[in-house]
Amino acid sequence: MKYVHELPETEQERIEHALRHWKKAKEVRRVRAVRLSGKGWCVPHIAEALDMTPLTIRKWIDWYEQDGLDGLRTAPRSGRPPKADEDYRELLEEVIQTPPREMGYPFNRWTLYYLARYMEQETGVSLHHRYLSELLHKMGFTYKRPRHDLSHRRDPEIYKQKKEELETLKKGL
Repeated sequence: MKYVHELPETEQERIEHALRHWKKAKEVRRVRAVRLSGKGWCVPHIAEALDMTPLTIRKWIDWYEQDGLDGLRTAPRSGRPPKADEDYRELLEEVIQTPPREMGYPFNRWTLYYLARYMEQETGVSLHHRYLSELLHKMGFTYKRPRHDLSHRRDPEIYKQKKEELETLKKGL
């Protein structure tokens, strides 16, 4: 049977801290497996409790034995660098805080679609408006859909007259 070595009190505290503060579910599951092993659970029981294979649990225990809690962290992976680099984000933050009318647009608020188009013209980087939404959320911005209101364009006298006519019709019914 495979178990984690005897866990001293300080290591148990570090494991409890990791369980409370680590954010990634995969990493927390690995720490749980190590904690259960430290409490004397055998690998098949841990695997069943966490809905994993025994081979995976053994692998996690090996990682922990080699590198401690750091061995249970998900390593950064290589991949395509993000299109929205730091310069892009800085410009985006500046643009999002500038009303579109000041930039010559005929509307008062940015929509994701128009913001993505503007940023593409300025930077040459094309981002889908849904990804732009995620990026803005990560940057701490919130938004809501624009409410189109044409009340400023109506004639107040005609509006008042039509409203009175409507009230008269409602009473007649």
